[in-house]
Amino acid sequence: MAADDQHSITVHIQNLKPGADAGKTLAELRVSEYFFDRLVAVIARHFRLHGRVGPEDVANSVLRIAFDGMERGEYVQFDCRENLWALLTTIAVRKALNRVRDESRRRRNGGAGPLVEDVADPRPDPARTAEVQEQCRRLFAVLGDDALRQIARWKVEDDLSNREIARRLGRAEETVRRQVLLIRSLWKREINDG
Repeated sequence: MAADDQHSITVHIQNLKPGADAGKTLAELRVSEYFFDRLVAVIARHFRLHGRVGPEDVANSVLRIAFDGMERGEYVQFDCRENLWALLTTIAVRKALNRVRDESRRRRNGGAGPLVEDVADPRPDPARTAEVQEQCRRLFAVLGDDALRQIARWKVEDDLSNREIARRLGRAEETVRRQVLLIRSLWKREINDG
């Protein structure tokens, strides 16, 4: 990786901190692009995931937890890529351990009760909500195809895996994977151009 790229990711990490409102969405995108594949590889290599949760889903959740914590000022010491990588892997390990603990508890209790992994704040900020809704509207509009929009909804809103989407559509999982990559590509372009 070139020195300019390393500096750039550090700048994006700095833009995730409280008070650095300009460019926060772009910073999240760039930081996600930088760490996502590495994080997925670590999760896939070290953790057995069962059911509908795949390593990509866990990686997305880990990144969201880190971004939300940084926005709240909880992770101010994670100001460079090495420190942030340590944070991301720590969150991933804790998520995996919590999941094993919860599944063991559920088995002991006869399998009753859902797993609660992430609880949203019941009082979202109205301005942030409006901003997110507008961004979602733009992102879904750029897809231009109802089939891609449906896949995106299942992925984003219902948290379905590629395998589950493939089953619903009666398509090969590889086809769905390519469509999800196309959706990500279109969304990245929209965010970069927007």
